[in-house]
Amino acid sequence: MSDKEKLDPITLEIISHKIWQITSEMGVVLEHASGSPVVFEVKDYMTGLFDAEGNALMVGAGIVFHGAGTVEAVRYIIKNYSEDPGIHDGDVFIANDPYVAAAHQPDIAVMTPIFYKGELIAWSASCAHVADTGGIDPGGMCTRATEVFQEGLRTACLKIIENGKIKKDVWDTILNMVRDPGSVGLDMKAEIAAGSTAKNRIIELVEDYGLDTFKMISLQIIENAEKKLRKRLGELPDGTWRAIQYLDDDGSGEIKKVNLTMTKEGTRIIFDFAGTGKQSPSNRNSGLAVSRGGVFGALAPMLCYDVDWNQGILNVMEVNIPEGTILNPNPPAALSEGPIGPAYLAYDAACKTLAEMLNASEEYKNEACGSWTPSVSTQSVGAVNQYGHYIATIFGEIQAGGGGGRPWADGVDSGGIMWQPLSTMPNAEVYESFLPVLYLFRRQTRDSGGPGKFRGGVGGEYAIMLHDAPMGEAVLPPYGCLGLEAAIGVGISGGYPGAFKQYKMVRNSNIEEWIIEKNDLPKRPEDLQGDVELLKTTEVWNMKAGEILYQNWFGGGGYGDPVERNPELVLKDVINELVSPQSAESIYGVMINPDSRTLDMERTVALRKQIRENRLSVAKVAK
Repeated sequence: MSDKEKLDPITLEIISHKIWQITSEMGVVLEHASGSPVVFEVKDYMTGLFDAEGNALMVGAGIVFHGAGTVEAVRYIIKNYSEDPGIHDGDVFIANDPYVAAAHQPDIAVMTPIFYKGELIAWSASCAHVADTGGIDPGGMCTRATEVFQEGLRTACLKIIENGKIKKDVWDTILNMVRDPGSVGLDMKAEIAAGSTAKNRIIELVEDYGLDTFKMISLQIIENAEKKLRKRLGELPDGTWRAIQYLDDDGSGEIKKVNLTMTKEGTRIIFDFAGTGKQSPSNRNSGLAVSRGGVFGALAPMLCYDVDWNQGILNVMEVNIPEGTILNPNPPAALSEGPIGPAYLAYDAACKTLAEMLNASEEYKNEACGSWTPSVSTQSVGAVNQYGHYIATIFGEIQAGGGGGRPWADGVDSGGIMWQPLSTMPNAEVYESFLPVLYLFRRQTRDSGGPGKFRGGVGGEYAIMLHDAPMGEAVLPPYGCLGLEAAIGVGISGGYPGAFKQYKMVRNSNIEEWIIEKNDLPKRPEDLQGDVELLKTTEVWNMKAGEILYQNWFGGGGYGDPVERNPELVLKDVINELVSPQSAESIYGVMINPDSRTLDMERTVALRKQIRENRLSVAKVAK
């Protein structure tokens, strides 16, 4: 686009902001219309606008992974269905096929073509995680699946509204396939409402500024985003950085790795996943779209925090992923754990390499950080409630994972996930009203943040039990439980990793007696008495009345050497129960008087000297 064809900066800024506001309003509508806590509490959704060819104009600040995939969904419709069944004003389409565009089957995208005076000028799209897909396991993340055919509802494109009317036969067929049709149907209607809102706002924008201006800005905001990202890349050092992440169990007991080599040359950035493990025999695979989405989810917040998230960023990033791997499997591999399995590992590997590149730059060093919340700890839970209705959902505590330590400050405690900047941890009371469960406790986990000169933010832990319900099932996320160094919140510049996660079931518990005797609920894991079973992530776990499901979730990686941390900060963390006295001494080299809870600086100086000397002696032996 020549300079003469471009809008003046003020008009550009005004209209760009209006387009951003439209995506934000779509989110508000979606939250208000949905009855699912996954949408209105966790905010597990994305909203976006696309041009007539399917290029992303604006990706809203929801689940950033979906930005790359939804582009492919819109383009797939344009390529394959323009003639039959046709794309007309008043139509709405859905898609959730991970082999084409979706992150996994529970993420249903709803796409609305936007016409102005008979011409297709844009698309709106939203993508929300629904309660169930009717697969072999509840909640849509089917851990027992070995083929995609066992994972329930899957469509590359389906027209559900034609000429402004819901196609009742299609609608009824979809809801007949899922365990919780009320919730799934309401979520899809909420997405339809969000698309209708966007359609009305875009038409208003075109009527205010003219169609030519709208088309011009559609090109210009994409071009500007690409130019800004390439300029930033030009300011960063050239080099090659590597990261490895591990999938604990591919479903057969084998550990698989995600291998990333990131190369930055001038204004190019290449993410090469050669060497990644072969595809899994279970559902622990990610489709190509969401694997690329994992890279987009790292690149957008880390390098483009002041750039519109749109096609311009996607045009810059070069992603190479071999076929037949856990990041790009061949059909009919199962894929329903994709975004919380291999694609998340691709995201975290990309975060690590980007952080190392930033850390090598004097200008951008302060933008580097340890890993933020390196794994999803969200399990699916399905249960028959007291009314005999089956209800399924996912728990969203991972939204309070720990942030990575930075060169100038600790990571944010319970800070969340970078690729879900809009998301929040749900209120326990909402889940208790929605599901037949009772929270026994939910709290930050001591020693979960990676030690460092600047500590990683802490994660958390909680325990739930069934309440007034006969049975329940839990499906657990696929990795992060073995403590593999590269599968947890890895630190940077000498920072230590955060703690790994665990799932436990307490059977034959004393919980009912505890509540009667104490007239209260437990406050910490050590209060849970009974037969404790460490759960595997490859099975569906049944829950019965009186049994307790416990899980913790990740903290962020630390930044810098822990023995360089200000002892006063260590003392503060011990007092606030974010760091244990044992870790303060053994890792940070800080001695605290247990009675007065004050620092013993003389012993601290001596201990830190000893820690450094021990390191040197070990290094000499290693040589």
